[in-house]
Amino acid sequence: HFSRVVIPKENRFTKCDVCVLIHRELEKTTDRAQRAELEKLRSDHNALQMDQRARYHEIRHRAETDHSMMSIIVDGMDQSATNLPHQKKISKSTVNLWHLRTHFTGAIVHGDCSEGFLDYLQYPHDPNLT
Repeated sequence: HFSRVVIPKENRFTKCDVCVLIHRELEKTTDRAQRAELEKLRSDHNALQMDQRARYHEIRHRAETDHSMMSIIVDGMDQSATNLPHQKKISKSTVNLWHLRTHFTGAIVHGDCSEGFLDYLQYPHDPNLT
């Protein structure tokens, strides 16, 4: 049905610092013992991440069914994607033009609502923004 949809081979999301470090070290070494140690580190790290995700999904599900609980997730979007004007293709003559810098933050209150917040960088972007 979606013959024009192309799925990139490489995930475009940023990677975890630990994952990138382990990957780089694996690329550099051919020593079997060191590779085995790095693979164990990666496996332990991935297990921890999966445990954290499972816990999050458990809490989210409880908040959706038990209204005495609340689960909120907040995330900010990559700022370069929200600058205006936003163009799919940028020419050399327009790449250095001034853009209105904006920042979009989304929040989901599981089982209740979702909201989006747009600001023009008029507030400091630190942990207190949320």
